[in-house]
Amino acid sequence: MNEDFEKLWEKVKTQRDELRVQSHLAQAELKDEWGELEKKWASAEHNLKQMQAGAKDTTDELMTSAKVVMDELSSAYDRIRARLKD
Repeated sequence: MNEDFEKLWEKVKTQRDELRVQSHLAQAELKDEWGELEKKWASAEHNLKQMQAGAKDTTDELMTSAKVVMDELSSAYDRIRARLKD
């Protein structure tokens, strides 16, 4: 093979190897983030059920707090979706 072709091959091979490592790291990072989000989701779901059961006792402060958590979850899900598309 000619020298230019070999250099190009080595460059592409290096890029592939780097991306493979980055992909594995991103997958692990996403799994960790997903696990944390699942904990938040479970807590939010539990709190929502409690709020529904005692709807007359639900305060504006509690509703505001619940909305903040839902906004955080929504933003985090959007970030994950965007990273998966990349």
